[in-house]
Amino acid sequence: TLLNNKFISVARSSNLNDEVVFNAHNELNNPSLESFQSAKLLSVMSMLATKVGLNALESQGIKPLEVIDKPSWLAVVKAVANQENDAALGFVYKDTYEELGETTKSLVKYIATSAQKTVFHQLVLAPKATQIQESLTSVLLEMNQNPKGKDILNELNIEQWIIPNASEIEKLKQVVAE
Repeated sequence: TLLNNKFISVARSSNLNDEVVFNAHNELNNPSLESFQSAKLLSVMSMLATKVGLNALESQGIKPLEVIDKPSWLAVVKAVANQENDAALGFVYKDTYEELGETTKSLVKYIATSAQKTVFHQLVLAPKATQIQESLTSVLLEMNQNPKGKDILNELNIEQWIIPNASEIEKLKQVVAE
């Protein structure tokens, strides 16, 4: 939305992309991504990560029967664990899944993690702030070269900032538009 409103892309993390973790009800025998073919699945429809998950399945020729919306990622985990709406499969935003406690993770069976590398968070500037773009970009790109900058990047789990290229921005826009 920001890019469509003429905001300017400044930088993105070199190592973080939005991905999903595919999971299944614990009693499913040998679940795999193929298990999603013509199956009901649970996700959070309002989140961009759902598009990432569906694109990951589509790239392997897998088309679910239905996506059932839940209000949060934790609700997806619980619904998969309880086979709500006769759905024993789902996917959860990877960052959320990684922050879950082991007890919560044990409610579902891990299948796989997507590796689409098409969606990422980025820093953008309003069109009226173009006068600081050059200096901001310079500071961000050099953060990994000084101790204070490295500390901040480590806190954010970011290796370094990079400038997204036009093709990455276009892929991101395509995923958003789907």
